[in-house]
Amino acid sequence: MEYNTETPPQAAAKMQLILVLSAINLLPQVLPLLEDERTGCALSLRCAIDGYVSDTTLYLGEPPEKKRAKYWNGSRYKMWRLMEAPDHIVSTFQIMNEAKSIFPGGIRIGPWIITISGFIGLDDEALALLIASKADLLTKVGCEVIARKSDNVGRLNRMRTALSKL
Repeated sequence: MEYNTETPPQAAAKMQLILVLSAINLLPQVLPLLEDERTGCALSLRCAIDGYVSDTTLYLGEPPEKKRAKYWNGSRYKMWRLMEAPDHIVSTFQIMNEAKSIFPGGIRIGPWIITISGFIGLDDEALALLIASKADLLTKVGCEVIARKSDNVGRLNRMRTALSKL
């Protein structure tokens, strides 16, 4: 019988690496599917397991130089908003308030928060769902449950179908 001997920091670091590699792999395939000509985004990942907290933000693709700070701050802000929200909130769409600059583009899966800023909000969320799915953090059904809460199933399925043909 095998026992999992990973500590929370080791488990978080391993999953962060898997999520980042999934994002790097998916982005070039997803960019042609988006509604505009944007070329990159900021991705934030946060994990809180057994008192251990880790978060990181990085750029994916080639966001325009003049938009980098906006995307970085937007991704961090979405992450912070999900951290502050009650546990039953699984999508930033559920707490969206454009007047307060709270836009969709983030998801919560157990101890994990994945946020993206740089595309249209629902594209940000669909990409976050695809990254979580590719990293085996979320099943296809789990993706659809979250996407239903933001009325984003159509966009998610269009991306998923297009990716399956590649």
